[in-house]
Order: sequence, then structure tokens, then C-alpha cells
Amino acid sequence: RSAVVIGGYPWTDLAPEAVGLAFGAFMAAGGDFRTAVLTAVNMGRDADTTAAVAGALAGALHGASAIPEEWAAAIGPVRGSCLPSMRGYHVLDIAELLTPAAPDTPTAPGVPGLPE
Repeated sequence: RSAVVIGGYPWTDLAPEAVGLAFGAFMAAGGDFRTAVLTAVNMGRDADTTAAVAGALAGALHGASAIPEEWAAAIGPVRGSCLPSMRGYHVLDIAELLTPAAPDTPTAPGVPGLPE
């Protein structure tokens, strides 16, 4: 953690820190969704971004079924506060629109669960 944490808190420079910490949490959790997200949140700093990236990595590895049921149940349709045109859509509706019908199998050396 100390190798990637920026001493001050300059918002414009947080992406490299958040991504580094997220990958660290993901790898420390062995790719497990719940553990990766909770590890990232508990690192502090820009915890919402770090946890979102760690969760995205674990979700990409294991799919939506990796999300704990009680967490998924708390997600409802979008209210449209920022993007009124999205009002009423569920995040899974949007995910279906953004994912190809038959994605290729990803590869990533050293990442648990992915082919070398």
C-alpha cells in the first residue's frame, strides 16, 4: 500500500493510486469478489473508487453470480438523477446492452482463474 499511496490528496492524481490499490486488493483476495471489495474499502483513501475497480475485476473474472445476493438485492432501478434518460433502468439491463453475445475468453498471466 505505501508503495502506491500518494502523500497528499491531489484529486487529479488519484487514478494511478486507486488502480494500484484495487489490483492489490483483487490479487490479495485471490480474485474473490466479496473479499476484494471489502479489502479495497478498508484501505481507505478513495475507497469507493478502489472498491468499485476491485469489484469490477472480480466480477469480470467470475461474472455477476460472484456478487453476494444481499448486495445485489440492494441495487434497484436507476433514479435518473444525473442522466434522466437512464431513469428506470436496472444496472443489469445496461450491462446486457454493453456486453457482446459471445465474448472471447480473456487471458491474463498470473491472474487467478484466467488462462495464462
